[in-house]
This record gives sequence, C-alpha cells and structure tokens, in this order.
Amino acid sequence: MPTKSPIPIIRSKLYRPQIANDVVERRRLLELAKKSEGNPVILVSAQASYGKSTLVSQWLNESDLKSAWLALDPADGELRQFLAYVAATIEVLFPDACQETSACLRMAALPSTQALAVF
Repeated sequence: MPTKSPIPIIRSKLYRPQIANDVVERRRLLELAKKSEGNPVILVSAQASYGKSTLVSQWLNESDLKSAWLALDPADGELRQFLAYVAATIEVLFPDACQETSACLRMAALPSTQALAVF
C-alpha cells in the first residue's frame, strides 16, 4: 500500500474497477488489445462513457501482464499531484520503488522537468 507520498492520495484511484457480471464483452476490441501486448505503452482513447475502463479491466483480467492502474481527473493536472499519483501507482506493484521521487515531492520547489525525468 503506498504510504511514502507527502501528498494525500485517494487510494481507490490506484486500482482498476471491478467488472459487472452483466457487462457486454467486446471480443473484437479485446483481441486487438491482446495483439498490442508487446508494446511498451498502449493508449486507449474515446469519449466519456464509451467503456474504456471496462474494456481495459476485462483485457487485464484475461492477461498475464503485470499492470498498474491510475484513474486521473482534471485536479491531477498539477505536476506535484500528478507525480505523487504516478509514484503511488508504481508502489502498488513495487513497494520499494520511487523513493527519490517521493523525496522530491517533499521539497519546497520541484526540480526541473528534465531532472525529474531521470527519477
């Protein structure tokens, strides 16, 4: 459980949503997602309420991939808040990770974005 962040974290944002029993399975999209598993990053984009979270949750349930989940909203656009959530998300899988990032979040002023990129 992430505990290192000096920024308050809403922990429910760090876990993928449960899938309802009566959800419509979108097999074509699930197969497309499976074909993308070798890529380092996969972006799923669509308008609100189009089923992105449900689709990705279904895919991850069927997959052997290690995955992290982070649900962002407009309030998470501030860099310090965003970094706190990214670090907390990674710590769900790797509890000892992001120690330097967490230390940076305690600083009065964040390092440059170039310096942060190496953390």
